[in-house]
Amino acid sequence: MEKFSSRFNATKPIISCIMSCYSEIPEHLCMAIESILNQTYQNFEFLIALDNPDNKELLKILRVYEEKDKRIKVFVNPKNLGRSQSRNNLIKKAQGDYIAIMDADDIAYPDRFEVEVAVLEEGICDIVGSWIEEFDDNPEVIVSIRKVPEKHDDIVRFAKYRSPVNHPTLMFRKQIFDKIGGYANYDMGEDYHFVIRVIKNGYRLYNIQKVLCKFRRGEGFINRRRGLKIFSQEIRLYSEFYRMGFLNFYQLAINVAIRAVLRLSPRAFTSLLYRIIRKIYLFRKQKCT
Repeated sequence: MEKFSSRFNATKPIISCIMSCYSEIPEHLCMAIESILNQTYQNFEFLIALDNPDNKELLKILRVYEEKDKRIKVFVNPKNLGRSQSRNNLIKKAQGDYIAIMDADDIAYPDRFEVEVAVLEEGICDIVGSWIEEFDDNPEVIVSIRKVPEKHDDIVRFAKYRSPVNHPTLMFRKQIFDKIGGYANYDMGEDYHFVIRVIKNGYRLYNIQKVLCKFRRGEGFINRRRGLKIFSQEIRLYSEFYRMGFLNFYQLAINVAIRAVLRLSPRAFTSLLYRIIRKIYLFRKQKCT
């Protein structure tokens, strides 16, 4: 930690943590905020956007936190802008060298910032993430762990078929945003799209091989990932990856086939497939190590 400790008392924050909220359950929002305020690494600012100006309950909560901790700055969007634009606006206001992503209903481990900053300061990558624990409602009851590849080349291969990072754990150099222009306006998959553009622009990725965040799936997780609307949005996303030259035609076709089965099959079959896919990945990873 010595490498960055000398910058702890800098006049500006090293990290800018950004979070957009809309209609989260107040208790969940408070848990997310508290998990950031309780980080072992404290040299950060916390920028929060309320993307629903009519949600007076959440605004009241945010104002209380803003008054209590000077690192928190609350911005109320004039109307619902969506996650992509809301995040982009916050990053433009950020003063830190590093941008940390936080979702408004997740829970960061206390050492998340400390571990991620240390990796970025070593210079081995430009964007870093970690594993996540998934839960439905009770953070103490873990449903699964989403493990992602560690090293850049493995991350790129994995990215051909699935998002190779856990977005709520990401921390990246602000210069990346300045160069590639932030998040594109997608109904879903804007985080996946952002990572592919990062790869295409020659930046290096690294995933810490430990859990640094608890991800709230919530009830109806499988149902939210099914249906024709989700399927069409994903096809649009993978077609864009093909146009960008990240996928070849064979890889595009494989992705379309996989998504058709996952999104359009009966719920019980979809749940079974998710379990099988994750077990196969875990088995392969254990075999490689």
